[in-house]
Amino acid sequence: MTLTAPTGAGGIDAGTQQLRVNTDNDAQEASTTIREPANIAVQIDDTNSPVIEGNRLQVDTIVENTGDGTATDREVALEVNDDEATSRQLTLDGGERAEITLEATVSTVGDQTITVTTGDEIAQRTVTIIEPPDEPLFRMSNLSVPDSAFRTEGQSVAVDADVTNIGNGEGSQTVSIIIGGTTRSTSDVTLDGNETQTVSTTVPPTALP
Repeated sequence: MTLTAPTGAGGIDAGTQQLRVNTDNDAQEASTTIREPANIAVQIDDTNSPVIEGNRLQVDTIVENTGDGTATDREVALEVNDDEATSRQLTLDGGERAEITLEATVSTVGDQTITVTTGDEIAQRTVTIIEPPDEPLFRMSNLSVPDSAFRTEGQSVAVDADVTNIGNGEGSQTVSIIIGGTTRSTSDVTLDGNETQTVSTTVPPTALP
């Protein structure tokens, strides 16, 4: 004969429990451990607010499985003013923690409420979306440098980065590569408003410290 009992809400609580099975003539006792089900907690660690209209909002989040069971293919979603903007799936063992960045393009100027949801918990924060300035404003992204670039003597270093003018006006700026506190290479870049250019520079071994 198999006897069953529910666990969780309205049933047996999580933790070590003592069980007893009785008949009219006998009784048996045993202990068992009831595991906490998976629960994905979330908090917003940081954002890149304020963000210029039409650019990417980045939301750094920390998620943790505070339960004992494994959470498989759980969706972590970013909503901007209640509209889902992006999501990612992840699997976390009990007690495991992960840091993930959620990104979405934002197009509505003003203060916006962002929400990160896991199906178990939510986290919210207010971010600010601003209009592009009339003057040029340069931002860099997607910096690419080989992991071992500065560890091998006698080799050149290739550096790539995207430079974007997020302002409305045309402008020129100098992109500098600084190694060990010293400028090793420079490149002049001229961009129209909302234009992006990939800057690729190779620093020769003679320029390395």
